[in-house]
Amino acid sequence: DNGKALCCARLFPEQNNEWHVGRIVVKKILRGKGIGKRMLDEVAKKAKQQGGRSVILGAQYDKEPFYAACGYEKFGEPFLDENYPHVWMRKIL
Repeated sequence: DNGKALCCARLFPEQNNEWHVGRIVVKKILRGKGIGKRMLDEVAKKAKQQGGRSVILGAQYDKEPFYAACGYEKFGEPFLDENYPHVWMRKIL
C-alpha cells in the first residue's frame, strides 16, 4: 500500500520436500478481510512450484482455528516460543 507492506511471511525449505513458513503477519487493521488466507495460499503455491509436498508452521495456540480454516492440520506436541504456546501445523500440497 503506497510502498508499505500490509502483510508478510517468510518461506524456507526444510527436509523431504517440506517447506516452513514463519513470521506471518497481517497489519492489524486489515485482519479479518481474507488477506492472511490469500497470503498463505500464495506461500503454498510458491512452495509447490519449488517441488514442495507440504508446508509447516508454528501457530500461536489461539490462532489454530484460522490456520485450520486455511487447510492446515495440527501435529506434534505444543511448544513455547517467546513464552507463548504454539502448535505445529501442516498443509499437504
